[in-house]
Amino acid sequence: MAYLYEITERYREILDGIQIDEETGEVKGAEALEIAAEEFDAKVESFALYIKNLRAEAEAIKAEQKTLGERRNALERKTERIEDALAAAMVAAGRAKFETARVALSFRRSESVAITDEGAIPLVFMRETVKYEPDKAAIKKHINAGYTIPGATLEGKQNLQIK
Repeated sequence: MAYLYEITERYREILDGIQIDEETGEVKGAEALEIAAEEFDAKVESFALYIKNLRAEAEAIKAEQKTLGERRNALERKTERIEDALAAAMVAAGRAKFETARVALSFRRSESVAITDEGAIPLVFMRETVKYEPDKAAIKKHINAGYTIPGATLEGKQNLQIK
């Protein structure tokens, strides 16, 4: 089967070559034009159906991405809830570590700054954004160096490690 551009070119050539007999009114080349028109119409329909197919496939992929994203988010939330429950159970049981041949659990100590009164924190410890917010890294550094920062304290945390 010919390419669309070839069919289009042939169709235009036939249109340009049509002649009308002035005595009889007969259209010379009408049959060729009809055949070319049918071939052109078939090719155009083929292209249009292919485009519809591609759009439908793209929409199906888009819908599947959305579904998979929702499933991923649900699994991440579920994992977080189960991990929190496991950590709470280990703390309640007084177990800092757990290890088998297939899994090892332990707590890693970390510190994070808890902002108790954001308005009391000096501007030097605020990052400039659309609004002022505490610079927890700078506050932590200064508290660890022995300074007291109004409106901020250090909290000890335990983070469960699963390897």
